[in-house]
Amino acid sequence: MISRIHISRDENLQNLENNKSYLYITALDKNQIAGVEKINLERFNDFTNEITEKEFLSKGLKKYDEVTFYEDMGIDSSDRRHILIFNSDLLKDQRKTREKLIDIAIKELEEEKKSLMNAKKSRNLKPTEHRISEILRKRGVQSYIDTKLESINLSGKTGSSISSFNLTYERNVEAIKKAMLADGIWMLVTNITETIETEEYRLKPEELICAYRDKNKIEEAFRDVKSFIKFQPTFVYTDDHVRAHYTICILSYLLDMTITNRLRQKPIEGIGSVEKVHRILRRCEVGKLSVKGSDCSGLKLMPLTDEQKNVLKLFDCNYIVRGEFLKSIGVK
Repeated sequence: MISRIHISRDENLQNLENNKSYLYITALDKNQIAGVEKINLERFNDFTNEITEKEFLSKGLKKYDEVTFYEDMGIDSSDRRHILIFNSDLLKDQRKTREKLIDIAIKELEEEKKSLMNAKKSRNLKPTEHRISEILRKRGVQSYIDTKLESINLSGKTGSSISSFNLTYERNVEAIKKAMLADGIWMLVTNITETIETEEYRLKPEELICAYRDKNKIEEAFRDVKSFIKFQPTFVYTDDHVRAHYTICILSYLLDMTITNRLRQKPIEGIGSVEKVHRILRRCEVGKLSVKGSDCSGLKLMPLTDEQKNVLKLFDCNYIVRGEFLKSIGVK
């Protein structure tokens, strides 16, 4: 059995490995990459946002697709196999995001500095340090900006002395350069090797990357299903409950994908999404009719709109609004 999961703690990975029945493919957290045996991030220190395929290949990486390159780093002393993956689009995004967050934090620090320099009452050191720390933490740039507080005395309107601080800050250039070495990189770790006993599981690096990426499709599918069927938080523990929950999700996703594919094959003007189909069909109502003062009552399908008829025709379901079928379920 192959498990494609995301693990952030090494002890969890160890526990998975202790269960010999599992083969796994997972990705390391970014802060774990530098600790991998045989890793040499320094060789990427000249990578720019405009890096070319030739430069990737010159570093010993192999091409996976137009923006993705990889290196099979082999098996380490813990019998774990690592695949280093470099994505040029990810490189650009991570560097752009880091600079944006640093710029935002600097603007917020500048506002804090102005507030301190124009303090109307004395400021205490600990709360001030906490505010500054929160600015950096909120943007995730604690390592990239160095700050310093210097005690100063300001004059109040009445000539009183106000204790405050002068805030100075600067970019930590070395920390930023070090972080840039891992930009664009992600790392797969697996116990699947090319000499594993079961031959069908002897996956090449390209197959491992593809298998892990397929995991994202599954996660996206479950997110779509959760949105579509509006599941509330569900806590299931027994095998039967888990199977039932899983079955509902899979059938719901199958229904969603069937509608999507049919719309692609035979588009209906004005109906371009699964959500629109659901809304149209939701308005198909069966009403209960009764005669006042008598026991005479019955169910009747409300007249269909042209949109509803078109949707039913798309799925070859016209029969469900015909008299014979309606009578079989107690509707006139």
